[in-house]
Amino acid sequence: MKIVSLHAAMPAFEQGLNNISQILKSTFSELGININEINLSVYDIPFFDGIKSQVVENVLSKVDEADGIIIETTAVLSMPCGIMQTFIEHLGFSVYENVFYKKKCFCVSVSCDGSEKKACDYITDVISQFGGIDVGRITISDDSARKALTDVDIKEAVEKYAEDFYRILKQERKFFVPEKKSTVNTPNKLGNMDLDRDSEFKGMSIPKKLKSSEILEKIDYNSFDARQEEDIKEISKFLSNQYNSVKNETAVKNDTFSTTSYKNVNFDSKNIVPHIKSCHQRTQSLYHYFQPQLAVGIDAVIQINIKGDEKFEGYLEIHGGNCDYVDGVHENPDVTVFSECNVWLDILNGKYTIQKAFMIGQLKVRGNFVLMTKFDQLFKMQK
Repeated sequence: MKIVSLHAAMPAFEQGLNNISQILKSTFSELGININEINLSVYDIPFFDGIKSQVVENVLSKVDEADGIIIETTAVLSMPCGIMQTFIEHLGFSVYENVFYKKKCFCVSVSCDGSEKKACDYITDVISQFGGIDVGRITISDDSARKALTDVDIKEAVEKYAEDFYRILKQERKFFVPEKKSTVNTPNKLGNMDLDRDSEFKGMSIPKKLKSSEILEKIDYNSFDARQEEDIKEISKFLSNQYNSVKNETAVKNDTFSTTSYKNVNFDSKNIVPHIKSCHQRTQSLYHYFQPQLAVGIDAVIQINIKGDEKFEGYLEIHGGNCDYVDGVHENPDVTVFSECNVWLDILNGKYTIQKAFMIGQLKVRGNFVLMTKFDQLFKMQK
């Protein structure tokens, strides 16, 4: 997955945009994606005069290779900053008219005069005219942007927007592609050479415009149903295994199970597994269901932070084929899970896998997400 950000702000008047950009890059980095930031303020982009610019060509070549585009700009008087406007003007040159075609775009706009929304509307309208797809936006005042790194609510909101954009790209979600509209009738000049709008230039062919009926014919709706079917099969198999295990479980009368540290024990058929109800107790007992044969080569610390009806923090230490649970916060976990109590219980009960719960926005993960995709294999949970 490749993501490019087009960042436009004068260094002395960035209005807090850099803070938002930093949070976005940090969030994607934790998800294993490095954003290729193109700071337009360091490019000497000339005013558009109807002639192809090599500087703009270099920028758009990177855009063309990306799966997702983040457009970050300051705004004033309801318009994006001058650097971004100058760049957008070059898109009027017909050779570039397909560079945003079918690209999923995310817009960030910051202003000190309340014009951030209108500036973002302008940018997304331009992108849609070139066949780009508006899948999200952050419009924020300069005061809020400057507090973004220290204000927990603002920071979490920006992280949430980034995670939503990540899911859209990861799932390769399908969208109706807007029909491109002609922007400006500029001369197609390259030096002294005239170019016909429908001709090929150096092997670059202009894709055919599609009508809405043709778009509907090309969309494969069955592929989405197939993915749903696979999810259903996965959950059904998991619940079936749980049911077969529960039939052999011996219930104990003492329903209390609480301590600060729990060591892994190799249980045989004679061991009795406590019947646990609370979310905290269910989490404390996870080491009972650890499957060491599936953890070969895995040494990791999984931090679990739960809020909601029950609030607690604890972590699982996996090392040398053993698993321990400890209440509290580890100094350097490999991965951290943030979840509401009811959502975490749904995961422990097999309603969701960790991966699916994350993809549908039910919980947050920080750190080595690949490790969490193995969580449901490492722990054979039971009701």
